[in-house]
Amino acid sequence: MKLARALDIPALRLIHLDGEVPDLRALRLQAGLTVPELVARTNLSAPTYYSWEQGRWTRLPGPSTLEALGRVLHEPADVVAVAFNEAQRLRRRRQGRTKPR
Repeated sequence: MKLARALDIPALRLIHLDGEVPDLRALRLQAGLTVPELVARTNLSAPTYYSWEQGRWTRLPGPSTLEALGRVLHEPADVVAVAFNEAQRLRRRRQGRTKPR
């Protein structure tokens, strides 16, 4: 975020997305937010949000949480739900790469 601001470019230009569907991290960066800024605006705890962004969740948050995230990220709740699933898919994919053969 700091580098993007210093260069006056969107943060997403500095990262590579693994797929066409943005995950939570990509949505956050697209909105120009740091994790502390996002959690302050949504009344979430930072550890909870970090877990979600890393795909470590077992049940999708409820509609009110998805809507709150959507408001802050400037996206509809259904796009946020898809981003949750993408974060989890990417985590599983990374885990598959790190397992010994």
